[in-house]
Amino acid sequence: MPLSLTQRRPRRDGCETPFVVCHGMKWQFQSTPRLEVLTLPIDVRIRTYVMNGNGDLEPLDDGPFEVYGTCPNVGDTVCIERANGRQAFSVVRRYYLNFRGWGWAVIVREIELAPQIVRVMDAWEEDVRFWGEVDREEERKEEARRAAIASHLLPPAKQPTKKAVRNPQRHTDPKPKPR
Repeated sequence: MPLSLTQRRPRRDGCETPFVVCHGMKWQFQSTPRLEVLTLPIDVRIRTYVMNGNGDLEPLDDGPFEVYGTCPNVGDTVCIERANGRQAFSVVRRYYLNFRGWGWAVIVREIELAPQIVRVMDAWEEDVRFWGEVDREEERKEEARRAAIASHLLPPAKQPTKKAVRNPQRHTDPKPKPR
């Protein structure tokens, strides 16, 4: 995910406020901001760890920041469905790490699947199914629309003219002419 590293910092001498811009890993000063956004691509990860009974951490999930959209906060509930069934976790702690990679370490503990959590997960699953059907129907309509447009754009298939149609009565063996 590209992160903009352009910052505005005041100068001590009272002159126009310069902008500090990062080019790669080198910081440079400039007196006015540029119109283009200077970005440095950074792969921000979110790694989720489960704290077991004796305090050890076991990895649960690892993915790019874009998968979550935001880092889960302390107190949030993370619901997961895997091959072994549904599980719910409560976020107890989160750490931002800026060494050997950038990202968040989210510490969770497993919680009991309360009836409210189950209802939320069921509603989510039903919505995924419903909107999936809507998307498929819209895709079918779009495909039909494209086919209709393509049929009008392509030249029609050549139909045989009336002259080319064989009349079985005309093509019978003629009577032999008398000599």
